[in-house]
Amino acid sequence: MRTKTWSRGALICCSFLLIVCMSVGGTVALLIASDTSVTRLFAPSTVQCDIVENNGSYRVVNVGNTAAYIRVAAVPNWIKDGNVYGMCPIAANVDYRIDFDSVSWTWYNGYFYYNCPLAVGEVTMPLSVVQLSSPPEGCMFRVEVLAEGIQSEPVSAVFEAWGYLPSGN
Repeated sequence: MRTKTWSRGALICCSFLLIVCMSVGGTVALLIASDTSVTRLFAPSTVQCDIVENNGSYRVVNVGNTAAYIRVAAVPNWIKDGNVYGMCPIAANVDYRIDFDSVSWTWYNGYFYYNCPLAVGEVTMPLSVVQLSSPPEGCMFRVEVLAEGIQSEPVSAVFEAWGYLPSGN
């Protein structure tokens, strides 16, 4: 009667398979037996900006937790008795003008776009509103400045949301 002998390669292969099976089995057993929870900390990005006004000069501060592109709309009005006075329209470069640093800001399609992303805590260069004409009788000049921010990464998100890509990217 002849006895069966194992070749050296077959022994190595069987040993390797035994080690893999023990490792997988041990890992599964450990995961099943473990009762500690895993806490994943995730803080979503927030984009938030505030407007700081000083004598007709407006700056935007990034108070969120990520760099953001900023755009600003300035809406000037004549105000009478606390309400917008619509009987007399207000016109740019006739009744008022907005002064701005053209390196930092770009005027496009009704908005002033800040050309570079604004880091957390940074402040933009100012936009200054200057009244040029006298208001209609009983009215006063008022400007509503509205600021909006969007995360700076990915840059494609800025273009998709605003249809404009600031020049400093």
